[in-house]
Amino acid sequence: MKFKTFLILVFVAFLFNGCKDDNPTEPEDNNPGDVISSISGKISDWIGASNYTIKLTVDPDGKEYFFAGSSSIAQDGSFNMQNLQDVPANYLFEPEGDDDITSTNPNLKIADGDLYVFSPADSYVGDVMFANYSPQNSFMTFYVYANGESTLTGSFYDEGIRITVNITLKKGWNVYYLVYTSATQGKLTSTKPDGGQWYYSQGKSTRKISNPLFKR
Repeated sequence: MKFKTFLILVFVAFLFNGCKDDNPTEPEDNNPGDVISSISGKISDWIGASNYTIKLTVDPDGKEYFFAGSSSIAQDGSFNMQNLQDVPANYLFEPEGDDDITSTNPNLKIADGDLYVFSPADSYVGDVMFANYSPQNSFMTFYVYANGESTLTGSFYDEGIRITVNITLKKGWNVYYLVYTSATQGKLTSTKPDGGQWYYSQGKSTRKISNPLFKR
């Protein structure tokens, strides 16, 4: 499977320039390797506006958005997205091969999901991610829809960092985590790390990191 190049330098730049940690929020509630049917939390740096919505969005090149789930955002930043929808077949694609990553399902097709925020006029205004941007325990959360089960294992290098891969995808919406274990090591895992908050990034964020399982 071919992996999208990470925006490592962008992430590091954000890491040392102003993440907010003064408003703790609930971590995601899911068991490792299970599909998810809901996403809920409280955005730590929410702008306090009302009548905004957060949507789990499939945003492929050359196609309209597909919304797999939606929730209003309360003024305190809390949201509760229920009953995530299956992704239509025409939004799925086959991962490309990579000698260093193996998949147990040669017929696997997948779609990338991002948490987009929309204004009362239904215009895109930003992104939300559950993450920990502190240097001691940094990680980011990603969502992927799969048309069947597959286990992905192996490793690859990006910007001098060795990323090991050990995740299991099942039919439906899956969540996994990119965890940085040191300055030169990282891993993709289905097990949620400790800590983390929900962060809002207004506009096309410079701190947004591309999903490492996808090529945009």
